[in-house]
Amino acid sequence: MIYDITPVESFESSVPRPLAYFLPDCDAGTRAFAARYGAGFLLHHGPLAPLGGRAGAQPTIFFDEQHLHRSTDVPLVVFCLRERGRSDLPGAITLGRARANDVVLGHPSVSKLHAIVHTGAEGALYLADARSHNGSFIDGVRVPAAGNGPARHLESGALVRLGAVELTFVTAEDLRALVRARLGR
Repeated sequence: MIYDITPVESFESSVPRPLAYFLPDCDAGTRAFAARYGAGFLLHHGPLAPLGGRAGAQPTIFFDEQHLHRSTDVPLVVFCLRERGRSDLPGAITLGRARANDVVLGHPSVSKLHAIVHTGAEGALYLADARSHNGSFIDGVRVPAAGNGPARHLESGALVRLGAVELTFVTAEDLRALVRARLGR
């Protein structure tokens, strides 16, 4: 698999993981799984295009009961949404092209600081655009820039687009179910 990201050695980095990486921990309860990896994840179907390549759409797929058993021939890349202490925004998860972000997406259509995820009441996750050049979208609807409207709630299965990179948001519970369904456990 080729990732369009500068690798960092520890797990606490923003390096995306293949789906199989999470298999050993799938038997843990959802709380234990979320405590280790985070409460939310962004999934990308297939490797990201090489950095500096065409800035066209980077497609993903929607995940529901019908698609859980889809072929595993094409890799599924998983980005953990968890704070790594890299950014200047405590209590927020930053997404963007720069290495200082908690989640790094090295695609030319993604701004250096593209979007921010906040944890709300009862652990719900909310996405706000960070005044990016190409915008942030949830299910095709533009997300307001921070300070220009409320952040949008992320629901499991939502299609998130940052610039031209399309990802699917899932909760820890749904990622565990996806790992089990796709990897036969």
